[in-house]
Amino acid sequence: MEMSITLRKRFLEKLAQATPTGLPTDQQTTSTTISGSPPAFSATQLYPGIIAAFQAKNAVFINNLANLINNALFYDSGGKVNLLWARNVNFVFETDVPSDSLRFLMLFSKLIFNNLFTNGGTPYLKQLSADEIKYKINLLNNSQPLNSLPVTAAGSQLYIKIGGNLKELVKSILLQIK
Repeated sequence: MEMSITLRKRFLEKLAQATPTGLPTDQQTTSTTISGSPPAFSATQLYPGIIAAFQAKNAVFINNLANLINNALFYDSGGKVNLLWARNVNFVFETDVPSDSLRFLMLFSKLIFNNLFTNGGTPYLKQLSADEIKYKINLLNNSQPLNSLPVTAAGSQLYIKIGGNLKELVKSILLQIK
């Protein structure tokens, strides 16, 4: 009996050290150059209710935001996570990942899904009022996942690919949606 407890303890220790779902470790995300690009993601094509709810004038901003988050997820995860992957798992995923920035990005992408791409998971059917749009944008802009994102290191692959600090770029795009 004593032997089985020791063996069980070793097994649980090894299991706790494993990286979940094959996501990269912090070391991999900071030191590895990722080749390729994430698969294309057009929010308004995949979620056509966006145009009905936010009007065509905001479609370009929402698509730009989706593209920015798609790239950030891809490069921060070592090429393993992107918005199409998130969509395929219905934005339901483990957030116990080895990198805080990736965890916050994944949580923020879920907020975008629930507030911009859909109305809490349900397709938009009607136009939102200016106050409703403002509420959703403020919710995203003031969200804990967005505001917890670390500063994107100048010179990093992510910084070069997206053209600046992720949090600032996201906030800039959100402020254009009216």
